[in-house]
Amino acid sequence: MNTAEAFESQEAPENQTLEMLRVQDLHAFYGESHILHGVNFDVKRGELVTLLGRNGAGRSTTLKAIMNMVGRRTGSIVINGNETLRMKPHHIPRLGIGYCPEERGIFASLDVHENLLLPPTVRSGGMSLDEIYAMFPNLYESRKSQGTRLSGGEQQMLAMARILRTGARLLLLDEITEGLAPVIVQKPGRGISAAKRARHAHRAG
Repeated sequence: MNTAEAFESQEAPENQTLEMLRVQDLHAFYGESHILHGVNFDVKRGELVTLLGRNGAGRSTTLKAIMNMVGRRTGSIVINGNETLRMKPHHIPRLGIGYCPEERGIFASLDVHENLLLPPTVRSGGMSLDEIYAMFPNLYESRKSQGTRLSGGEQQMLAMARILRTGARLLLLDEITEGLAPVIVQKPGRGISAAKRARHAHRAG
């Protein structure tokens, strides 16, 4: 099943709304092509939302529109209480949002460890390298391997691990399980669950 997911991975301060993301009447365009037609949904703190649909339904475009990576968009996109429709793309991650694209974006010339050192910090509370390696033992075993030498499942783990390093509270994961065998699909799922438990434990401590 192809999915695009939005996941809130860390508790927001008590004085903030429970709503992490609100999309209202979203329309998106690539040039003259009208791709999204009035999309509406929201993601609350601690909630996992999955977008379902056939290929070409607009799932990836929805996530790209949230990150302002499409030609033009109209409507309303509120992230952590901030209207972002007119916000520049490089400012949006600073609101505590992490985006994992379908193509993964792994630097092929760098090994796993070097890839994990690259992500910027967008919020405090990002996972340490030790925590990442404990969550994804395969990455530890392959930490000296170049990105292009990883299996599809390991590349997905690395793409997710880089996002978890940033401390982002809201994660947008595009086709995180695409092309993976069922036994491998479980690993990103366990990673999301473990990240959520770790964030809650961090806040409680």
